[in-house]
Amino acid sequence: MSHIEIVAGGTRARKDTLHVSALADFGYNIINDEGIFELSNPLLAELLGDKRTLFVISPTVYEIYGQAISQYMEKHLPAQQYLLTVTPSTEVNKTMDSVLGICAQAKAFNLDRDGCFVAIGGGIIMDMVGFAASMYRRGTKFIKIATTLVGQVDVSVGVKTGVNFMQSKNMLGTYYPAYATINDRLFLHTLPARELRCGLAEVIKMGLVCDANIFEQIEDYYLKHPKGSIKHMDYSIFVAAMLRMIEELQPNLLELELERLVDFGHTFSMRFETHTDHRLLHGEAVAIDMALSCALSYLKGHMSKEDSERAIRLIQHSDLPIYDAECCHVDSMQASVEEVRLHRNAVNLVLPTDIGEGIFIKEPEELPVELLQQAIDIVKLIDAEGKTEARQAELDMA
Repeated sequence: MSHIEIVAGGTRARKDTLHVSALADFGYNIINDEGIFELSNPLLAELLGDKRTLFVISPTVYEIYGQAISQYMEKHLPAQQYLLTVTPSTEVNKTMDSVLGICAQAKAFNLDRDGCFVAIGGGIIMDMVGFAASMYRRGTKFIKIATTLVGQVDVSVGVKTGVNFMQSKNMLGTYYPAYATINDRLFLHTLPARELRCGLAEVIKMGLVCDANIFEQIEDYYLKHPKGSIKHMDYSIFVAAMLRMIEELQPNLLELELERLVDFGHTFSMRFETHTDHRLLHGEAVAIDMALSCALSYLKGHMSKEDSERAIRLIQHSDLPIYDAECCHVDSMQASVEEVRLHRNAVNLVLPTDIGEGIFIKEPEELPVELLQQAIDIVKLIDAEGKTEARQAELDMA
């Protein structure tokens, strides 16, 4: 793990105990650049130097950018220095078998300990390649190149890797920092609208519990452009979300502290994703979770009714789901609470208070059945009202 350095520590012996202490440097860079596969852009080539490199690319990204990536490598790297491989990157494929498959390709390519993995794609491909890199030869460098909005504002800034296991999302994984992360906003121009919305859910999350300015900028964009595309939003909004995320993560990179504001929207959503066989994408499940949490916050007296509805309406206006009949029932929410309690040693459900601030609900007893049902009823009603308004707007346009 040559990009992780032991910078302080020592050893001592007391009676029958030998004690070792070590302080590791986990520093890493997140680079926001444009046109990273343009032949004149030296950034990636300079990061790789003469390292033997295995590029792991998602199929969709390869279909769109494969030719440009290949031409870039041909210009900047000797043919024997790199290997390009395409790996399925769906939640169904996000398994230990897939990670071992990546390790097998690295071994067949004779990737050495000073070599490098490069993950090009969304969060799934980065999670899998990061996991492989953390295990391969007990730690090998890897570079993340995020091509989705979720990947850029969420996955790319942290140090978690992981795969799904026995219907539990990211049950297996490691904490392993990338050698470097590169975000290129131009990738968003070819991203499907549904994928962009999923990324926006993570941005709204940071606005609701960490930075009201992010929330208000998104709100303002939709006031000025009611049908505006996410790809036309000012990218500085997304950079602000990355910065807030980094600020929240940095003091707690190894998650020794399990009260994390960035877990807002991630209490009920993991079960919503896995128990719909990933019919709901990650960002869509997070959006429903956030809507329910805003309703719960109002019902518990932590958030005004006005702000609660304002937050739910913004999620809805972003064309993200706020209600799903298969997921939004008390049994599912209670099961989610029990699952996260085991993982976090407490529920640690994040509820927004004012826009830009949040608190934690610690105990399951604070979420009785009647309260959960009331929250579901509120979100279901707002969902129905929104659909009625949308149908009326279509009729008015006809």
